[in-house]
Amino acid sequence: MGKIKIAGSLLVVLFATSLWVQAQSLPIPEGRRLREIVADKYPDGKLLIGATTGSWGLNEPIGEIMDREFSYVTPENDFKQAVVRANPNSWNWSRADAWLQHIIDNDQVLRIHGPISPQCSNWALDDSRTAEELSHELDTFMTALCMRYNGVEGIKYLDVVNEIALDNGQWFGPRPGTDVWENPWFIIGQDDDPNQTPLYVRQAFAIANEHAPDLKLILNNHCHPGSAGMEKVKETILYLRDRGYRVDGLGWQAHVETGWATEANLQHLRDVIDWCQSRNLEFHVTEASAWIMNQETQTLEEQAYTYKAILDVLLEKLDSLTIGWNTWHITDASGWQTELIPSLFDDQYLPKPAYYAVQLALESKGEYSVSVKVKHVGTGEDLEGCEITLNDETKYTDATGDVTFEPMAAGYYELEVKKEFMKSVLNEHFNVYSDTVITILMDSAKYKVSYRLVDSYSMADIPFVKVTIGSKVGTTDANGTVNFFLTAGTYSSTFNKSNYKPCQSEHHITSDTLLTTVLEMTHATIRFWIKDDGDIPVNGALVLLDNDSLYTNALGLCKFEFVRIDSSYVYNVSAEHYNSILDVLTLKTDTTIYLQLTKPVSNFGIISDPSVNDTFIYPNPANDHLYVRSGTDIDHINIYNTAGISVNQYQPRASSCQIDISDLPGGYYWIKIGWQGASQIIQPFIVH
Repeated sequence: MGKIKIAGSLLVVLFATSLWVQAQSLPIPEGRRLREIVADKYPDGKLLIGATTGSWGLNEPIGEIMDREFSYVTPENDFKQAVVRANPNSWNWSRADAWLQHIIDNDQVLRIHGPISPQCSNWALDDSRTAEELSHELDTFMTALCMRYNGVEGIKYLDVVNEIALDNGQWFGPRPGTDVWENPWFIIGQDDDPNQTPLYVRQAFAIANEHAPDLKLILNNHCHPGSAGMEKVKETILYLRDRGYRVDGLGWQAHVETGWATEANLQHLRDVIDWCQSRNLEFHVTEASAWIMNQETQTLEEQAYTYKAILDVLLEKLDSLTIGWNTWHITDASGWQTELIPSLFDDQYLPKPAYYAVQLALESKGEYSVSVKVKHVGTGEDLEGCEITLNDETKYTDATGDVTFEPMAAGYYELEVKKEFMKSVLNEHFNVYSDTVITILMDSAKYKVSYRLVDSYSMADIPFVKVTIGSKVGTTDANGTVNFFLTAGTYSSTFNKSNYKPCQSEHHITSDTLLTTVLEMTHATIRFWIKDDGDIPVNGALVLLDNDSLYTNALGLCKFEFVRIDSSYVYNVSAEHYNSILDVLTLKTDTTIYLQLTKPVSNFGIISDPSVNDTFIYPNPANDHLYVRSGTDIDHINIYNTAGISVNQYQPRASSCQIDISDLPGGYYWIKIGWQGASQIIQPFIVH
């Protein structure tokens, strides 16, 4: 039974990923080996799944992978005329014979590939060769090959000829030189049938029919289904059969580019297979490739699809005939045109998506159950009522967090899991080719909860408010906002800021939420900004606020902090050589008072009688004594506190006097000076 575990949005698919574990020195793919699948699901022997390497690779990693994965093998060049007969005076069977015991030891079926083909010796390719020489060489080599390997244990198939025609329908023939792809056997001649079939084709099949009665005989070619060349191959098979020669199967090399598997091309492939079935022929894909021509625009997943789409068509037709599929590329570490990375395994011997695509195609036979279990990732709690969608079918988990889908055909599935207040699991994919158990670990969804803090009086945003919600703490920004990401639930929130009454609230969070909280100010800051009538800051101006006092700085500024709101405050601003300002403020919020001091008309305050001048009081502020000097005799002096109560009275009867104020508490006072004739002035002063 397959087991799949999904944590949050992470899908770990056992049997269908490129994860691997170490066994000896090579990575082992997940899931079953390809040969195990074939033996289990296709026991009648009508499906052959194989791969290619040379005798050089039998003791290399590529050979180890081949033996592990495939029960059907095709030596790439070891049986070809170019290897066995370098010239008419030599025979070298060593590379071919190296396979004999190997396939027995590994329980494999072998197909002899391409003995009469363009891959022939330089002697045969030499432009001076005559038809008679080539015919004699073909007869000598082909006869010896068939007699040597017919009836040998494990050898079941023979590609009698290879690459006889081109896609355009022309026969493939010789070319000048010995270093180009060419077919010199064409020189032997052509028959007088309508297609003028090359005589070497009939000659090779005649020898194989006579000396290889135990082998199944294949005509192999590279022309694509739907091409004129494939039609020429089909006509050649009928030509041979009409003349009494046995042909057991048609081989298509299937060297294609990634992306070849369009519906039109796949239909051409079906048509060829149907043609074979109607004539009792086996159909073999003999050299499967899926080239990646541009690694910037073509992906390994697209390559995998190309492989699987072709194999799916073969499996679709399997009930009516024997099918063979053989890849020419085991690993990108070695082989033909590895720069186009065509293989099932990469150059580190790790399985590529193409491998798993083949595995999936082979496993996709039968119906299975898919069980889904959903748990909470944090608590391990079984989650009831989760909406589970498998492709287009939707069910809900029971009280144990379980749901089962059955029967499910083998194949590729998309899974989605949703539940209120939980983070959804979307677009997860996995393959089904056995009874499968999937465990989903869901996490609680997190919602964006934004708090905006505003002042109850001004409704202005309040920065730097400490907001505590559950175990999380944040501070509002310059816009009075702070964000939290919370799971669904009920939360108590507290809000704290200097000068504001602490506040607490409770909210039930089920989605992204914006909450506005109004804070009530308890204390405020009063700022004084003092300038003269020339708009120049007044440094050292004394600002009295009830029983508190400050001096302005060089910028004409001073600040009273933590002053209780909803109260009225008398303030007095004075500076030497300036008229004082007295006023009352009712405080509601942070306040800035802008004041402009003016110079007096006389040397002393506002005088009710302009004839009285040259009057001074000093120092101000005073400590123990206050001095008063006037241009005329002073009749009386009264000192009042801020409540308007007289605290001292004097009758100096002189133009100047010293007043003892040592018994007065520090604070703000008023002095009233009077002269004969009812003239008087009133001036504030401070006692330190």
